[in-house]
Amino acid sequence: MKFLPGLLTVSLYLASFVIQAQDSIATSDGYIFKIKTELKTTPVKNQYRSGTCWSFATVSFIETELLRMGKPEIDLSEMYYVRNAYEKKAERYVRMHGSSNFGPGGQAHDVMNIIKTHGLVPENDYPGLLKGETQHVHGELDAGLKGYLDAVVKTKSGKLSQVWPDAVSALLDVYLGKVPEKLSIKGNPTPLEYMKREGFNPDDYIEITSYTHHPYYTAFALEIPDNWSNDTYYNVPL
Repeated sequence: MKFLPGLLTVSLYLASFVIQAQDSIATSDGYIFKIKTELKTTPVKNQYRSGTCWSFATVSFIETELLRMGKPEIDLSEMYYVRNAYEKKAERYVRMHGSSNFGPGGQAHDVMNIIKTHGLVPENDYPGLLKGETQHVHGELDAGLKGYLDAVVKTKSGKLSQVWPDAVSALLDVYLGKVPEKLSIKGNPTPLEYMKREGFNPDDYIEITSYTHHPYYTAFALEIPDNWSNDTYYNVPL
């Protein structure tokens, strides 16, 4: 079984995995290192002005895993998971009467959980860019979603309407775009069909962390705001 490090360590997957020899030669241009082994990875992407590092880091890890598995290099959509996570966060926020965390942050398991039910989507099929932008700018989207959900939670009518989830989806459609039912790659598979075709199984991965206020070698729900889904991590000594 492979390990998907939780918390801060997942961001390390954004770096290029290069093992270099220790013997080096000093020159006027600096030290020259000879690469002995290089593990392929994909280029670093820019989250720009969005609080979505969790999606960028995890998607980078998955792209690298697919390379390790012998698959062709693929640029996957980070915003596909951001968009689906927002809908799930919104539902929990309303069910918890506004007492749970709602914001752009998240964790690696959010991507993995969404892959289980919504599959893989290439960047070309869902870039998730705001109209007129070439980079991700989410300040207005984040504020608009939070403001709308707070209004839903504070309604004085005594019950929720049946359409508030549709309004959340419509807002996400405007800012990030509608999600594709079929992909533009060979065979026009659905996202779930594409995931199965690539042989990627999110259940092959777990998250680990290390805290002293829980017993080691047990699983617990990590008590941080961005773990809005209360997923569990395996606690190990480091």
